[in-house]
Amino acid sequence: MKTEMGLSRETVQGRIWRSAKFLRWYSSQRKSLRRISLRDVDKYFALQAKRLANVALVSVADALRAFFRYAERRSWCEGWIASNIKNPPIRRNHLTPGGPPWSEVVRLVRSTNGESQAERRAKAILLLVSSYGLRNCEVIRLMLSDFDWDKMVFTVLRAKRGRIQQFPIGTELSDALLQYIRHARPQCSVPNVFVNRHIPYKPMVYNTVSRIVNLRMNRLQISSPKKGPYSLRHACATRLLEKGASLQEIADFLGHRDSRSVGIYAKFDAKALAQVSDLDLCGRL
Repeated sequence: MKTEMGLSRETVQGRIWRSAKFLRWYSSQRKSLRRISLRDVDKYFALQAKRLANVALVSVADALRAFFRYAERRSWCEGWIASNIKNPPIRRNHLTPGGPPWSEVVRLVRSTNGESQAERRAKAILLLVSSYGLRNCEVIRLMLSDFDWDKMVFTVLRAKRGRIQQFPIGTELSDALLQYIRHARPQCSVPNVFVNRHIPYKPMVYNTVSRIVNLRMNRLQISSPKKGPYSLRHACATRLLEKGASLQEIADFLGHRDSRSVGIYAKFDAKALAQVSDLDLCGRL
């Protein structure tokens, strides 16, 4: 995927993670890979469709096609499965925002106030995905050197546009990050901001951010069509719209290619949002 297709490290990691998840499920069926059929793949997609939107299912389909092309070339399974894995239909006009109300986002962030290593790391991550709308991979690859504490800004390498973007370090993020770095982050040579909590220390793996968000949303019984980092990104975009930002401004803020990607939020009734508290939404957009 890297050498032949030129895919980014984050895309490769995502595909590996999704393929491994499928293979763990398939191994629970007690069948060998040589016996796998398209019916097994369809069964897996039906299970995933109960918890994932069609947009997310497209990523699953991409990952499995890549895996089965690889497997078929090595005669691990039948040679026609990859070509028959189709993407689900994506109709932008029928999409609805998949995030919780902003008042619930505030409750989520403020519930993570413990002094443990896990809680301090979680609070910093929650602020990055909710107030700044960062993607999983963008959080994972943040480096300590990306934060300029003199100018109070940090730099993000966007996943889909490949461009550099700078954000102000808001008060809440500053407090949360410094608490994590000074009192919870392991002392190690890893340059990434967020590392795993046990030796050997390494950058966080792809799905850790999803687990952190999902666990805490379920713990608080937060009502949301989807539960994970992407749902908080949705909430961030909807909140920006409610605050008067244009679709192009929101697209730029979230690192989208163009404003059509965020046109969905204009259909949401902003008046239905609960009044937000003083959680810092980057303040100086």
